[in-house]
Amino acid sequence: MKRHYFNRAEHCDIEVIGLGNRFTTDDGIGFLIADAIAAHDLRGVRVYKYIGEGISLTDLWQNASLAIVIDAVCADGLPGTVCRFEASPETINSGFFNYSIHALHVGEAIEFSKTMNCTLPAIIIYGIHGADFGIGRQVTPEITTATPNIVAQIVKDIRQFRESSELV
Repeated sequence: MKRHYFNRAEHCDIEVIGLGNRFTTDDGIGFLIADAIAAHDLRGVRVYKYIGEGISLTDLWQNASLAIVIDAVCADGLPGTVCRFEASPETINSGFFNYSIHALHVGEAIEFSKTMNCTLPAIIIYGIHGADFGIGRQVTPEITTATPNIVAQIVKDIRQFRESSELV
């Protein structure tokens, strides 16, 4: 399932993709962040809330100059801790996104795109450590507390990318 928001921009070259599932507590962080970014109504930005196979991410970012992907992770780290990767040329450790309802996780989708000789945009991945992945619609307090800072950093990334693109 893919839901997206369009802002006023006629041309969107930045894709923000919130991955997750709003029915599995902290796995809903991608949707929570996507909603907050969409509320900023940023020029040239398309925001998706996406639940589906990682392989389909290639379709979402194929025409973008920048893709920002947000997903919950279940790895060593305190809940609410954010790991940010600039993933264009690097491979993301497959173990990092080991808690996922997706058959292919984000790193594997990037590798698939490379293997298929697809043009990749610049990709920034935000992995947010979750605490609870059980059934429920409410994220844990640690995730709620981390959300405003994550949103602010993503908005900053978008503005910096936009400024650097205008210089070229």
